[in-house]
Amino acid sequence: MIDESDLPDFKTPPAVETLLGFYYAPLKGWTTPNFGLFWQDIRKQYPRVEVQPSLTEQGLRLELKTEKARLQISGEVPVRWRYFHRSGKTLIQLQSDTFVQNWRKRDENDPYLHYRDLRPSFANMWARYCKFLGKSNVHAPTVRECEVTYVNHIDKGAGWQTLQDLRDVIAGWSGLTSGSFLPSPQVVSMNVEYPIKERSGRLRVMVEPGIREGQATLRLTLTARCRPNSSKPSDLLKALDLGREWVVRGFADFTTPKMHESWGKTDRRKRGKQ
Repeated sequence: MIDESDLPDFKTPPAVETLLGFYYAPLKGWTTPNFGLFWQDIRKQYPRVEVQPSLTEQGLRLELKTEKARLQISGEVPVRWRYFHRSGKTLIQLQSDTFVQNWRKRDENDPYLHYRDLRPSFANMWARYCKFLGKSNVHAPTVRECEVTYVNHIDKGAGWQTLQDLRDVIAGWSGLTSGSFLPSPQVVSMNVEYPIKERSGRLRVMVEPGIREGQATLRLTLTARCRPNSSKPSDLLKALDLGREWVVRGFADFTTPKMHESWGKTDRRKRGKQ
């Protein structure tokens, strides 16, 4: 892992979900029964499964167009299996071209799991998956992109009350107009993308309005996608580490010092000397 001593750190970050993932071309030799066979291999740790429609790579979201909707099936039906860990805190999402691990915060008392805690379990599960592919005579994946995503919920009352206060949350938002005609906005959405030159990657930052447990919230999502040098485990983890660095530094840059104070921003170097 990279040196974390100068990375921003927060005692109570607003993160509610973390995603680590690899993307590759559909595996040659992979068939639908392999999903179940892999479950048998990890069932003691992941005792519950769900089968869902296959999703695209764009943030693992599914968008359905109602106009002239038509389903065409040829050969294998594209599906996504979700394997839930017995702790209830993490799950593995698997498609023929995708391997993803999610951590989700279940309630306010659920402690935040840092990247340093998630990375080893993700690397271990990826190794088990690759070993399973070898035993099943499925071609090894050639990973083309590695992803790190952090989803944050910044609830109303925790730094902002109306969208006029958005400038107190998002560093680049002024809310100003060139005249006096427009009133305060009712809805604000942002979608910003930054290049990651080190790995021909990108950092996408999205701000969306939402409702969580009946309360208004701002959903701040940061997704880093990096291209690894190779599919060797060491190169894959290096790409993940770089993506995580961009997400953490990007989160600190994108938000304001006022919010950093409320989230308990700390100095890792000073803390390490205590």
